[in-house]
Amino acid sequence: MVVIAVGFTIGFLSENPDGLERVLIDYYGEEWLENLFSPWIPFLSWITNDYVAGIIGVILSITVLMGTFYLITRLKKKKLE
Repeated sequence: MVVIAVGFTIGFLSENPDGLERVLIDYYGEEWLENLFSPWIPFLSWITNDYVAGIIGVILSITVLMGTFYLITRLKKKKLE
């Protein structure tokens, strides 16, 4: 799970855009990045260090993955009963 979480969050921490982000920058230019809406900005705007943001991202990703795994196993157990 840690490898999946790190792999998921590392794309957001990269300084060099790649994939879809690179295509959007080529098509719309750099200014589209400034106008992106993020629901996390009001809650996580106090984070100024990139490393702390990365650690929080990994922790949140692992939490979501573990929660999803727990719900799937719990629903399967209920279905079998």
